[in-house]
Amino acid sequence: MGVDFINEAYSTTWGTNVATDWDGYVNRQAADILSRHPDFKGLFWIEGIADAPNPAGCNVQQTPGHWWGGNLEFARCKPLTVPADRLVWAPHTYGPSLYPQSYFNDPSYPNNMPAIWDAHFGFLASTQPVVISEWGGMYQGATKVFQDALARYMASKKMGSF
Repeated sequence: MGVDFINEAYSTTWGTNVATDWDGYVNRQAADILSRHPDFKGLFWIEGIADAPNPAGCNVQQTPGHWWGGNLEFARCKPLTVPADRLVWAPHTYGPSLYPQSYFNDPSYPNNMPAIWDAHFGFLASTQPVVISEWGGMYQGATKVFQDALARYMASKKMGSF
């Protein structure tokens, strides 16, 4: 069993201690579930947010072009309190057929993408499970190139996907 609290929490923030904070919401909900159901054996599948301002004390140099559900950069400095053995990071990422992010126009595309993915969510894969929970597009042209590059990246980082 797994819990995915909200799909694409795009209008949220992270670590700013306000009502729109995704990390605070996730921490409270997971703690509530675990306190009410101590025998719960499921996993918490946590997507990222979209573009958002840096929280105070968090000097993350954000990379551009976050997809809804794809920005986990603030987990570097404002980690969740969800038990590590219950946490699965579940970001989203898409190719150029969905929206023309600036990094798709880079002359080194698709070789520039691993650095983008590392910054957005890949850095988490060394310590926690990461499963790309949404990715895709039409398997043709530049998006096919994107998907092939992402599949190689996920394999190199031992990430899963849906």
